[in-house]
Amino acid sequence: MNVKSDLLHVVQRNQEKFDAAEAYESIIAGKREQRPQDFVDCIVDLREYDVPYHVRFAIDNDVRCGQWYDVSVSSTGLMLEKRTDLLQRAEVHVCAFDIETTKLPLKFPDAEYDLIMMISYMVDGQGYLIINRELS
Repeated sequence: MNVKSDLLHVVQRNQEKFDAAEAYESIIAGKREQRPQDFVDCIVDLREYDVPYHVRFAIDNDVRCGQWYDVSVSSTGLMLEKRTDLLQRAEVHVCAFDIETTKLPLKFPDAEYDLIMMISYMVDGQGYLIINRELS
């Protein structure tokens, strides 16, 4: 993820250079193309940079919710083996967490001065209230 954030700046810089060079070349045609000194200067696009690592891992390794796997760790890395003998799918559990706060319009809450009005969570459709305050 750090490399992606570093490369985003490189892509923006290179795209601006590319746009400027393209505009310049449209004015003065026939300029011989120069070879870049650094290959980083050739990076002009990133694909799937917004896909989190764990999602990309699951897609690439065909890891799916509700499937059973044998998981083992060795010196070479993590091994996932799908259990095809288990036909009944694993039950997927869902947990949601919610905090309601005061905040300034169009701003994110700030712990320095915004107050918590409610904290609740829900597990598999059953809701639980932790804090509920009336603010005036």
